[in-house]
Amino acid sequence: MTELLAACKRAFDTENSRFTLVGERGKLPLTRKDFYRHAGHRVIWPLESNAASISDFISALLDGVKPILISAKTPPEKLKQLQGRFSAGIYQQGEIVQTDALLHDDHDSFLYVLTSGSTGQPKAVAASEARLAGMLRAINMSQRLETVNSVLACLPLGFSSGLINQLLWALYKGRSLHLPDNVISPITLLSTANQLGSEMLCFVNTQIKMIASLYNNDETAPLEQVKVVNFSGESFPGNHYAFLKSLFPNARLYNNYGCTEAMPRISVRDVTLASYALNENVGSCIDGTTLRIESNQPAGPLEFRSPWSAIGYLNERGDMTRFGEWIASGDAGRIINGELHLSGRCDQLVKLGGERYSLKEVELAATKAGFQGAIAILDEDKVTLIIHATDTDHSDKIRTLRSLISPMLRPRQIYRRNDWPLLANGKVDRQQIALHCRERTDHQEKIWPAC
Repeated sequence: MTELLAACKRAFDTENSRFTLVGERGKLPLTRKDFYRHAGHRVIWPLESNAASISDFISALLDGVKPILISAKTPPEKLKQLQGRFSAGIYQQGEIVQTDALLHDDHDSFLYVLTSGSTGQPKAVAASEARLAGMLRAINMSQRLETVNSVLACLPLGFSSGLINQLLWALYKGRSLHLPDNVISPITLLSTANQLGSEMLCFVNTQIKMIASLYNNDETAPLEQVKVVNFSGESFPGNHYAFLKSLFPNARLYNNYGCTEAMPRISVRDVTLASYALNENVGSCIDGTTLRIESNQPAGPLEFRSPWSAIGYLNERGDMTRFGEWIASGDAGRIINGELHLSGRCDQLVKLGGERYSLKEVELAATKAGFQGAIAILDEDKVTLIIHATDTDHSDKIRTLRSLISPMLRPRQIYRRNDWPLLANGKVDRQQIALHCRERTDHQEKIWPAC
């Protein structure tokens, strides 16, 4: 039996297992269930952060089921679409149903993770058991996690970062996975972390912005027991660096770069200085992984090579398409003083005045200027900025923003939104925000230039 499967088997050994699930009212039981008759079948699997769902998921892996992990909030009509698209059964209410799907020739796949779809059509990315085990070893080494004994499930388990950095790491290393009753409220997460003594937390940028806006020193004491705080999915929330250090005074802060195709890690950056917090340097590649700019140019699309990456994805026919040696990350980068820096998603690269720019630079400048959130798009060939803000006086921030970027990238129009739509994995729903702006809906108001 291979490493990760052996860890799955140990999880149900009540006498010898070190992997435990802990809720706000104490230790939670793991119950073995028989899914063997579904061995070899793909199953759409909305993985929830509770003991029953996690027990069934581990049982299914042991019995050879091939889960396709998705958000637990996926609506029923979407589940049916995915079932037809991938010729799969569905896990519902503790059972696998509608398993008339055929067996597929993807014997080396262990599980699939559905990408968030933040930049297009979601796809089911396949991971092998051996590569996942290698990734867990590499993450453990790069972040020095041997002394960390527990992790709180702050991120949804149905997405790659939440699954691998939280559930699979705790399972593989024999650690405690802490399950909060409420993962919606970031402040409640902090309270649960304090109550349970959680030593590692994993966030996306948006969660920290919400915590910073709601934080009350009188209600939430510093979490001194936290040893590691991980950030992934978006840029590191550098403008909140001082707040993070006061909230987690003894923790190492890691900015993780990767994608679902990497399962999920390419590089790690230990953010140790405030001056480094807003730097888009990707950091050091994890063990065995190489990151480069396509065709070895000074700027352009990024691609990576890793012995721990996904092995392929399910195409529109439901068949496996294998990845080659180098895999596109979907991001762009550039070399600055010999270091590789992110320039944003490839679809954020635009040509203005005959020169190529990245709209990510506008968003970073907006963050430095003090805006809570920012999305930059091209709207009718104009650089347009949508900001997340509840206050109405932005004149000083706009002046600062315009001073931080080159004239060609200065926004020609700026809109404000009170709300800030999120995807199920906690990332900003960029597509919806951009669509609302281009269609001039009433979700935003124009604040610059003055109407």
